[in-house]
Amino acid sequence: MKFWHVIPDSNHAVSLANNLREIDHAGEHEILMYHSRGHQKSYIENTMEIFPRTSILGKNLSFGEKDIVVAHGVFTQDVINLFDAIYAQGIKTAWSIWGGDLHLLAPLKGGMALMNRFSCVITAPGELLLYPDLHTPEVHGCLYKLDGTLEMSAPEKEDLIILGNSGDPSNNHLYLLDIAQKFEGYQVHVPFAYNATEDYTQTVLEKAASLGLSDRMTLQTDILSLEDYSDLLARARIFLAGHDRQQAVGSISIAYQNNCRVYLKKAIKRPCGREMVNPGYMHLQTYGFVDIQDVFDLEDDATVNALMRSAPAPNRIAEINALSVEHRLATFEKIKRACGVA
Repeated sequence: MKFWHVIPDSNHAVSLANNLREIDHAGEHEILMYHSRGHQKSYIENTMEIFPRTSILGKNLSFGEKDIVVAHGVFTQDVINLFDAIYAQGIKTAWSIWGGDLHLLAPLKGGMALMNRFSCVITAPGELLLYPDLHTPEVHGCLYKLDGTLEMSAPEKEDLIILGNSGDPSNNHLYLLDIAQKFEGYQVHVPFAYNATEDYTQTVLEKAASLGLSDRMTLQTDILSLEDYSDLLARARIFLAGHDRQQAVGSISIAYQNNCRVYLKKAIKRPCGREMVNPGYMHLQTYGFVDIQDVFDLEDDATVNALMRSAPAPNRIAEINALSVEHRLATFEKIKRACGVA
């Protein structure tokens, strides 16, 4: 049998390739990449270099009856159509939920039926609590190698705060800017290279100006190389995330592993008004990131002042965690079992 990984041209493909290079001793995996409209930079060559069994997704696909086709994020109609066709052939399918795709598909007419056709889903703990009608078996684990190791030696820490991971309004930049302005003298870097609209960009810039942050804020609108982005995260002292869903897991992983203090929402409110534990927080706890803190704590000025006076300390990583080689390998064995091909 084989795993066929259908994944957009993105930095996530590089993380997948790094994982497969390390665990695929039996030649069970193939990567199929397709163009991603949301990203300026292509990662196809990087992915192919790391994991040579990578190719461009074509139209004439042939899968074996015991193969499993994995959708890494489901955001476009083309991907939906592809997996409808695969399902019609009786081939087993798995869906690696990226967060935004789940909440995009669930409200659509026929969305729940579409999601229930997958043989299993790979997701963060608690991600499906909002959707009791989604009965697809869950696998908790990691399909990606989220390694914070830098190519160069670790840079010196700077009085630098990172806000979110993209220009998507789901980052809640306006709230995070209110927090960031409390850190006097700190530079504020806002990754804004994709999913931003002109109107939202202007709103963020106006908010920064109203807080007096314009002179010390960088709005990054170009995609950085993975090396430059990792270096940026490693130089920062603080990473602020304001998402109300699982998001920015890769960015947070690099930042945390390079002793950047990470703050996110431990509890979130969904658009329906109900509160739940943030699946992204629970996911990162399984990675062993035990020192992640609640961003709401920074609404208190005394907490911010204490943080600015405190001496830097390394982030703790629990020894038993889902990022280990054995647990990443076990994730695929669980997918086989869920799909009935073990």
